[in-house]
Amino acid sequence: DFKLVYFHNTVKDVIDRDGSIFANYDRQIIDGVELQARLDTGRFFLTLGVARILNNKVIDESAAAQEELDYIFGDGDARNHGFGQLGAQGIPPRTVHLTLGGRFFERRLELGARATHHSEYDSRYSVTFQGVRGSNTPRAFGAALVFDAYARYNFNDQLKAEVVSTNITDQYYSDPLSLSDIPAPGRQIRLNFTYQF
Repeated sequence: DFKLVYFHNTVKDVIDRDGSIFANYDRQIIDGVELQARLDTGRFFLTLGVARILNNKVIDESAAAQEELDYIFGDGDARNHGFGQLGAQGIPPRTVHLTLGGRFFERRLELGARATHHSEYDSRYSVTFQGVRGSNTPRAFGAALVFDAYARYNFNDQLKAEVVSTNITDQYYSDPLSLSDIPAPGRQIRLNFTYQF
């Protein structure tokens, strides 16, 4: 399977929050391109997802005027990503997801690995991850490359086992859409048994 998509979304009357105050902005425009590809031979499989955000801005004349008074930033009536909580949750401009795997022993065993990458996000409004900031100040974060892996085995129709390891290389990074300065979880290993009766 192969799919290449261009998207352009305009959301009118966007509701957002800045601290405990709710606001209604004129509109938000997000556009970009996305590639999705999948190959499955039965024995081996691969999935690839790549996204590039070309534009993400919130447009509101009164909010832009208030921002100019408060922060001496003038972008006309628009601000990249947004003014309130939307502006604090920057979307990385580029993301890549790659999964590789295989099935063995008459498909009883499945092994897989995933790599996830997101680019850095920064703007003149941002403060860096772990920086001191006020309510809903946009966060800057660095690029990250995270690896996960899993092994799944079906003993029979009733009993299944799975071992999953996430963030194998124990990367220290921030989840892009998080409002918290708490880093994403480090290396984790999980063992699951499922019995159906």
